[in-house]
Amino acid sequence: MDNMDGAELYGRVLTVNYALPERIKGGEQGWAAQPIWADADTWFERQQQEEEMKRIETENRAAMQAAEDLHRKKLTQDREGEKEEEIEIKDDPMARAEAEVLQQDN
Repeated sequence: MDNMDGAELYGRVLTVNYALPERIKGGEQGWAAQPIWADADTWFERQQQEEEMKRIETENRAAMQAAEDLHRKKLTQDREGEKEEEIEIKDDPMARAEAEVLQQDN
């Protein structure tokens, strides 16, 4: 091997070294080049990432639900405030007169 490596044969330089098994698809990243436990590690990491994503999605859903409930509560309070204003107008003769004048102007 030492004799033949770098020697010239028919105008071509030879490279001689130890035989290695062929790598299957993907070169350095291919599945044949990876140790057996590499799949288990990537599977475990993927499982952890999926669990973290589910946890984050659950938190986001809970936050969105809380914000929506708060918004609905505020809208309900606003509507109740409008009803109270209407009741005040009906009970107060001055307010009723002002409302009638405003309606006539429009």
